[in-house]
Amino acid sequence: MAVTLRKYPYPYMGMLAINSDIDRCTLSEFEEIHRFLNTKEQTSIGEGLGLDIADSFWFYNKQHGWVDELPAGFGDTMCYCQGTDINTYKDKEKIIKYLYCGWIDTMHTYGNFNTAETPLWTRKFAIDAMKDLSLLRNYYGIQLRIWSDHGDSYNTQGFASGNSGGVFSSQSYHLDITREYGVKFGWGPHRTGSFGKESMLTPTTFTAGTNKMWVFDRFIGMEPYPNYHWVGNMLDLQLTQSNLDKLKTDGLYEIVAQHMGCGLSPKEDIRENQVFIDNDPIFPLEVQAALQNLKAEQDAGNILVARSVRLLNYNLAQLYVQWSYDTVGDKVVITTIADPQFGSFVPTINDVRGLTFEGVTADSKIFIGQTEVADVSYPAVGVAMINWFTPDYTDYTQLNLSDLLPPINLKEKKVNSAPFKTLKNI
Repeated sequence: MAVTLRKYPYPYMGMLAINSDIDRCTLSEFEEIHRFLNTKEQTSIGEGLGLDIADSFWFYNKQHGWVDELPAGFGDTMCYCQGTDINTYKDKEKIIKYLYCGWIDTMHTYGNFNTAETPLWTRKFAIDAMKDLSLLRNYYGIQLRIWSDHGDSYNTQGFASGNSGGVFSSQSYHLDITREYGVKFGWGPHRTGSFGKESMLTPTTFTAGTNKMWVFDRFIGMEPYPNYHWVGNMLDLQLTQSNLDKLKTDGLYEIVAQHMGCGLSPKEDIRENQVFIDNDPIFPLEVQAALQNLKAEQDAGNILVARSVRLLNYNLAQLYVQWSYDTVGDKVVITTIADPQFGSFVPTINDVRGLTFEGVTADSKIFIGQTEVADVSYPAVGVAMINWFTPDYTDYTQLNLSDLLPPINLKEKKVNSAPFKTLKNI
């Protein structure tokens, strides 16, 4: 029997992530939502599910002084800085903690620059934010890979049509900085109502070939109210059984777009049995049931639920891994991941976790180059898999940043090595 690469980690038949935008999500909402989603603790929403679901964050929030009564407004949103001053912090330490533990994996742009009031978005805000991001990467190994668009026509940093973050001639241009820092995956240009994709990744080139990115799609919702489905109290309308069945039957990926801490839309549509956090209605019983059903699908070995960055990295690896089977040595040898957008690289074990080979023997080994991979299992006859990430149910709300990481002086804005070449102040 020929050795082949399975599409998904064994035994799963599909893969799903929930990618949540941070709009109007307060710190207390974020923490209680992720205690329910990621831990197994008893929460105000219910018993924790122990799923691997991550969120997003803002560096800046121009509307930090504006507060809505119900639900929480943009001004209450969890944010790295207070307003638009990179040297005045709001929720910095909590955000660093949740970046480190994996409860955040996405930049929902650099921040909220909606409305016509000054300051308007310019490239300088990206340059300033990169000083902190580079410190976090160099000292703590925190490396963000995902970007998602946000905002109205005044927030021009996005990559979707009408925005200028990827337009070289614009004052809003920052794609070179963001890409060279390490962001590989972007959402903005692609929006659809269809559920389930053969691959999440679309190669995209901005500014006449100078900046290549992977663009991914997200599922917002079905007609007749597609925009209403991507808020926390409508999540069950995205995670229907028929949608989950499609992933299993057709062997598909999906990333569900959400605003889990945003409450509801429209405001007057409060469903029965709502849980309220900071006066925001979060996760009614229908949503809790849908999430419990999603967990059951994972527990049954049908759909693997993963944070967005793990799904996208896996998708990339499964498509472009270069490998061969050595019949004499009875071993699978992985050499590179031939990424056509960012260039080939030799993977680490975390880059290839979940890759599953069928048609092997019980004695087959897996190597990356000349190094044998130790973390391999044989879950079925003829199957060898580089093990997926170990579940982490830790309640990180109970830990301080200092419990996890040594302190660094972010205000000095010093880095151990240059994170990128030359910053162009356009």
